[in-house]
Amino acid sequence: MELESLEGERIEVPPGLEDIAPPYLANRRKEVLEMLELLAASDFAGLATLSHNLKGSGASYGFPELTQFGDKLERLAKQKDVEALRTHLTELRTIWITSN
Repeated sequence: MELESLEGERIEVPPGLEDIAPPYLANRRKEVLEMLELLAASDFAGLATLSHNLKGSGASYGFPELTQFGDKLERLAKQKDVEALRTHLTELRTIWITSN
């Protein structure tokens, strides 16, 4: 099964996760918007928490790349690197978050 990202990228859903992956990614779409709001408010602690959660859940749902995003975002939030956070959140939003 494949899903399509907002940018038309194809996201392969691992076998056996077809029922849980779309809702999982839909919830991540909401979280990315929340992360962008936290960044705008300079709430780096809140951003680090959501990033940590993404890091922990991505691979469990068959998306190790999301775990890598979460790890990177968590480290950047702790460093308070606004520009890098904005860049990575934008990439996460446009490539990994589906429109389904």
